[in-house]
Amino acid sequence: MNLFKYADSYTYTHSINVALLSMLIGQWMKYDKNIIESLLIAGLLHDIGKMKIDSTILNKPGKLTDSEFEEMKNHPRYSYELLQPEQGISLDVKVGILMHHEKMDGSGYPYGVYSENINDIAKVLAVADVYDAMLSERPYKKKHSPFDVMQLMQEGVFGKLDTKILLTFLTHIASYYIGVYVQLSTGEIGEVVAINPACVFKPIVKVKDKYIDLFTEKSISIVELT
Repeated sequence: MNLFKYADSYTYTHSINVALLSMLIGQWMKYDKNIIESLLIAGLLHDIGKMKIDSTILNKPGKLTDSEFEEMKNHPRYSYELLQPEQGISLDVKVGILMHHEKMDGSGYPYGVYSENINDIAKVLAVADVYDAMLSERPYKKKHSPFDVMQLMQEGVFGKLDTKILLTFLTHIASYYIGVYVQLSTGEIGEVVAINPACVFKPIVKVKDKYIDLFTEKSISIVELT
């Protein structure tokens, strides 16, 4: 992790974020403390294999070529290989790291396994990994607001991530944004005062003395946090 801090600051920060998010998901799913500890370790180490990826690929500011992307897709396997000799890390954690880019519909990598064949730790890591990656600003993509990310995760990757874990995560993470101030597409600044349980990415926002329900006001959206 210390090597990462200097070689790739984004992956270092991302790994810490994924570890903390995975730990929270474990608590929200009511897993026992041993599994939650495993999730924390897996989150910290899930991208350690990126140290074996050439820095010109890892830090490329533009879109990867097909061959570069194929090499990038090897990082879960590289992570597993680096951790395999470590007796202090459980096999469950190692396999979870190996599978964290697998998808429930079989469209993931490196092996294209699906559904119940995916390790439970990997299913949690996948949700945390996607959320933090979508929130982050990178040279090749703009940063999304948390509410945009929630919508993209619920609508765009539904069926690819474990449904129970995804919905549990979205329901709980949305509540963290109550009290946050946001800029609306109208240009107004308001405070998020309530989360709609039927549609967590369309909260109720208080602007001065009025309340705007973004679920019913379809033409208004959150642009960014302020």
